[in-house]
Amino acid sequence: YFDSILLEMRHIDAVKPVSSVTFFGESFQTPIATAALSHLSNTCENGMTKMAEGARMAGALCFSGMGEEAEIKEMCATGARVIKIIKPHADNHTAIAKIREAEAAGALYDKQSHGYRRSDGLSIAGRKDAGDYEWCNRPGSKKTADGREQIDAEDMYELGNVMPHSTGGLNNTFRYKNLTFSIYVDYALGHSIYNYMKSRFVQNTLGNSNSNVDKMVYDCWRFPNDKNAKYARFFPNDADYGNRNFSRASDFNVEKADYLCLRDVSIYYDLPEKWLKNIWVKKLTVGVTGNTLCYWTGVTGSISPETGMGTGSGDSMYSAVSTGGSENSSIAPAARKILFNVKITF
Repeated sequence: YFDSILLEMRHIDAVKPVSSVTFFGESFQTPIATAALSHLSNTCENGMTKMAEGARMAGALCFSGMGEEAEIKEMCATGARVIKIIKPHADNHTAIAKIREAEAAGALYDKQSHGYRRSDGLSIAGRKDAGDYEWCNRPGSKKTADGREQIDAEDMYELGNVMPHSTGGLNNTFRYKNLTFSIYVDYALGHSIYNYMKSRFVQNTLGNSNSNVDKMVYDCWRFPNDKNAKYARFFPNDADYGNRNFSRASDFNVEKADYLCLRDVSIYYDLPEKWLKNIWVKKLTVGVTGNTLCYWTGVTGSISPETGMGTGSGDSMYSAVSTGGSENSSIAPAARKILFNVKITF
């Protein structure tokens, strides 16, 4: 049996062991860390401080449990790199206060955990997990009673208007001998639509959308420093159990709806009169016409950039109609039609 396997002789000190490891972007000499203890001073004077000092000397990561503010300050003052473990509280303000105490003391924390779009360095209540959207805090908006920043209705921005500022069209007809070619295009500029169907495809799972997720979930945030992410993290049933990254109206689902539509294209051919003499026909024209053949637009999915044209008697084009399933909303593009024509003159 030993002859069938490869054995390599190596002296114990021939290869220098490497035990260093990196946590949260910082290097430690050992992967062994302390337990997340607290109140060791009840059994040993300055017990938590001594544990942190030992971790510093060993080049190890030090965890701290649910101790008081003075305790975490003394631990961080030793020079140890400390992570504070904070248990869930029925009162979120208690947990947030302890996070702030640990940050102020110099504890180590994951800077990505305050939101996917962390741009200004501020920690604003309202973001919960790594990969979530960080909602913009409007300068000068109201704060909480104790002076903290918050995200509320005052931080909403105008994302667009359902009314285009320009509409129009171009048409032309070209004739060559017996052939006639006509084309008509129309456009609208300056309007936006709330693409609620886009949200539904990412909010899905039981109790919400009950449909297959869209392939865009492959572009969602997956891990810290994910530079390829286009969207916040995907979480099943985001509206109920996630952090509502996609259920709120935002620049994720409000899209610019400028479009150019190839509305009509026709081509006709008049058969030569000499072909018709023997069948008592003066003129015979054959042709093909296409309607609403193509949209060039930035709107995603199978949503019409003309969404907002209600189907009820009181609706008008570009009225503020939801694309989420209103009985009067026409969210699908107009049907593409191909018509074949024969015109006979006797």
